[in-house]
Amino acid sequence: MYISLNTNQYDINNVMISEKTKNNIMQNGDFYRLYYSTEDIILNGLHISFELKNISIEKYFNKIKCIFENNVYNNDIVNVLKNIEKKLLARYNTINRTSISRIAEQLEHKYIKIFDDNYINIKKYKSIKFVLKVSGIWSSQNEFGLTFRFFLTPIIED
Repeated sequence: MYISLNTNQYDINNVMISEKTKNNIMQNGDFYRLYYSTEDIILNGLHISFELKNISIEKYFNKIKCIFENNVYNNDIVNVLKNIEKKLLARYNTINRTSISRIAEQLEHKYIKIFDDNYINIKKYKSIKFVLKVSGIWSSQNEFGLTFRFFLTPIIED
């Protein structure tokens, strides 16, 4: 079970970055785990829930591509998520390294990639709720970015 925050509950001041550890995925890289801490709770990673409207679900190799409509509602959510990524990367602020904004990259192309979910039908939906899970920050010699995944919440069909 994950505890997720909606976009208006999230506060950058509650994000903590751990000491670096060896990155097990990236050769010669480092990993910094993120924690979200308030007076009441400490969460391992950051889980942000959000909803997008007018979504088409397509198979995309071993993943699912959620293509969303270009509309005011979706654009507002996209801007909030891009801003969260930008501020998280700014907190890490390494000298002589380029920040890579992979969340923004997907969202600007009006899609979200998720790992295959056998429980979702390939079709169009009026709205879908997602969770963005940010585990930490990866760092290489020249670049850094967020380690993240998008998840679908269970879809209840009409």
